[in-house]
Amino acid sequence: MRKEILSQQIPLVVAEMLLFVAHPDDEVIFFAPLLELKSSIYQDLDEKSYGNLTVVCMTCEDDPIRFKEFTALASHVGYRAAIYDTPIVRGLSFENYFRILKRVQSYVSSDTKECATHSLYGDDHFHPQHVLLSIAVTYVCIRQGVRVIVADCSCSAAQLFLRALKRTDWRRLKSIALLPFKFVLIIAHKLVFTSSKLYQAEQSLLDSASLIYASQSLEYPSFVDNSYRFSSLRNIWRSKTKLVDKI
Repeated sequence: MRKEILSQQIPLVVAEMLLFVAHPDDEVIFFAPLLELKSSIYQDLDEKSYGNLTVVCMTCEDDPIRFKEFTALASHVGYRAAIYDTPIVRGLSFENYFRILKRVQSYVSSDTKECATHSLYGDDHFHPQHVLLSIAVTYVCIRQGVRVIVADCSCSAAQLFLRALKRTDWRRLKSIALLPFKFVLIIAHKLVFTSSKLYQAEQSLLDSASLIYASQSLEYPSFVDNSYRFSSLRNIWRSKTKLVDKI
């Protein structure tokens, strides 16, 4: 199932910018500057302006509190939002991946100017659902020739390796078994995407998000420091996409 919330401020047209997130609140924790169409990040893209933004969330449609918070922020800022009921899982599920892939494919079209999503390694907490969504969006965008940017951090590969080691539960075999896969994802991310570029969101947006997402902790470095980084595909993929040299 899907519920789509259409802000009255946004016309019902094909989304020029699609932001895919795994969970409600991810859109502001990792992507706050993208929620404002006048943000400087859009000035760094080849298009001078974007007419509309759609945020697609993969989970929590059936959670009344998180559903309400997700849609309230969309209405407050003025972008379209759609939310699904993909189960939240901490492991890597092929069933979940193909469900996510199908939903991403249903949104991305030749009229889409840009897609944004999580990093290949699952952001600072290596969340498996962030990983699955990032792989799906990156794959679809390359196939469709649509530009894609991802959330990122300023850490080197070595720093991310160390962070992955620290987050490993050495008492659980499953956690240990996932460690090599995390290393592979980190390397893949560094090979596929460019170095990140720093952006900030309007503080008023972050303040509003803090009030709206009352049930959640938004205490992540990017949100707390108002320091957001994004990367784009490297030149090696440019023959398959329409990415430009900016950003």
